[in-house]
Order: sequence, then structure tokens, then C-alpha cells
Amino acid sequence: KRARILSRLHDREEALKDIQKAWSLEPTSQTLARRAELHLHKNHLEDASADCLQALQLNPANKRARFIMGSIARKQGDYQRAIKDFSSAIQLDGTYLDARLQRAACLEELNQLKAALVEYDRVIELDPGRLEAFLRRGRLNFLGQDFYGALKNYNMALKFNRGDVQITFE
Repeated sequence: KRARILSRLHDREEALKDIQKAWSLEPTSQTLARRAELHLHKNHLEDASADCLQALQLNPANKRARFIMGSIARKQGDYQRAIKDFSSAIQLDGTYLDARLQRAACLEELNQLKAALVEYDRVIELDPGRLEAFLRRGRLNFLGQDFYGALKNYNMALKFNRGDVQITFE
């Protein structure tokens, strides 16, 4: 738990030390996934990948390790592989919203905008207060010149972020 707090405080070196200690005391798939995440944040993609592969050998149903593998592939620009990894994480947990958001972002990169919109709709269906999904969906509406759709999504994002603020066309 201390490592998670340190990671959120961006003291990743100290967090990595704590994860190493936890791994020596209790080598689990979860510990490896946490260590992989720290490597990913430090952009040590090979170390992150190695930890994920080992975590998945210990527990093939480790959704976090599959998510991190998708994040590694996305950073490397391999969007097809990233989509596959994010989809694997979603198959393990259909409510894994971060995996859905990342999969949608990869779909955008591949110019599969309708599929990305469907994914954002699913995120909003699962969590109607998910600000990021409204912002991304609004951006896609804007790019598709659906300005009223964009306005609607941006207003929903503002509603959840600020209350009753509205954007209007003039």
C-alpha cells in the first residue's frame, strides 16, 4: 500500500524499492504488475514487459498486467496489439473503464472513429460521471463536424466537473 501512495506522489524510485521488498516477501502476480506499472511510468518498457509476462505466467487472469501490456504496445505505436491487450483485460472485467478508454484511444489512432465512439458510449453507460469519456467523445463529434453533439458532450463534461456551467453557440 505504501508503494501505491508513493507512486501517486510521484516518488517512483522509493515506490519501486517498496515493491521489490514486497516481491521478496511475497512473490505474487499482483506485485509484479505493480512493479511493471512503475517501470512503465519511468518509460522502462522492456522491464515493464518482462514483469507483465512473468505476472501472466503466475496468473493469466491478471487484468492489470494485460492492461499494462496494452499500454506498452500503445507507447510503442503498435495499436493493433494494444487493442488486443486492452480487449483481454476487458474480457476479464467488463467494467474495466481505463482499459475501455485506452482501447478507444487506440481505435482513434487507427481512424476507427465510430468504433471509438461506441466504446466511449459504453464507458459513459457504465460510469455516467466519467469526464474523460465526454471530453473525448466531444472531440470526435467536433472532428466529424457534429458541432451540436460536441457541444452536448462538452456541456456534460462541464456539468460533472463544475456544476451548472454551460457552453452555447453564439
